[in-house]
Amino acid sequence: MSIQAERKPTKKRKKVFGPISIPILVNDSKVAEFNLLLYKIGSENYHVLENLNNTFDEIPYLRIESACTFAHIYGSKLCDCEQQLRSALNIISEHSGILIYALDQHGRGIGLYNHVRVYQKEQEGFDTVQAHKALGLDVDARKYSNLLLILRDFNIKKVKLLTNNPDRIKFCEANLEYCKRVALNKNLDRFNVRELMIKKEKMGHLFSFKSDTEWIANLKKRRLGPYVIVKNANKNKFSGNQKNLIEKVNKLKGGLDDFFTIYILLNKMSFLGFKKLILKLIKGNSSDIHLRLIFTAKFNKKEIKELRNITDKTVIKEIKCIYKY
Repeated sequence: MSIQAERKPTKKRKKVFGPISIPILVNDSKVAEFNLLLYKIGSENYHVLENLNNTFDEIPYLRIESACTFAHIYGSKLCDCEQQLRSALNIISEHSGILIYALDQHGRGIGLYNHVRVYQKEQEGFDTVQAHKALGLDVDARKYSNLLLILRDFNIKKVKLLTNNPDRIKFCEANLEYCKRVALNKNLDRFNVRELMIKKEKMGHLFSFKSDTEWIANLKKRRLGPYVIVKNANKNKFSGNQKNLIEKVNKLKGGLDDFFTIYILLNKMSFLGFKKLILKLIKGNSSDIHLRLIFTAKFNKKEIKELRNITDKTVIKEIKCIYKY
């Protein structure tokens, strides 16, 4: 049953406007009807989208969505925000549940201006965590306490939480009677792989794909050879010795979204030797191949920077050194 616009006063100032009924495109072929309410809690604003057929006879689904202008308005593929929003709306349209859209939490709570600054840093070679820290920003500045006021209005005490974010799981487990996490997995592609790999490795997000660190550790453990080439982070394409690496890479073919990651152990290779190898990789490949080069080495920051400068605007789109695995 939909909640109404009038609310009892709370200690924290809260205003609610709506509901209004709107049809929403939840996937390429489906439109679903939702009730929308606007919550103003303190200085923050939230949209709440509720399935019109909510009965709450079952445990409702809950999605907490932070605003992402790049993905939600422009369809940016650099992150998984658009896909997660559409997947959550599609699930909620078929079951009981609500989606809470935090309008003021752009870029994990840093705002529109800083969100652009972080992207600038990322395009200079920083990953998303490094970019936030370099700008003096919290890696995740979002607060969730306001959501309890919204959930209380809907009398929601148990949820099936649509998320990959461990912080949201902890929040719901600490404040609700029951919380079951439901995964929202996204296939990696050449556009989002850098962002999602870091979210798994450094922020603990619960994706099903193997991280770069896991691939390197697996390569060493299984002793497949000094390198392995993986397509789209899920398929072992080639492995072998360094002598046939160039030959194997020259045979790679992929579609628009496809990418290939070369995981390579450099225990005995010098910086000069690795630099020559990279130049050969660049020389022998066409621009339609998207390569990531993940390696183990004790190269210093200056040397890593030199490698990034060499590979800038080439088929090698990402250089990443893993020291611990």
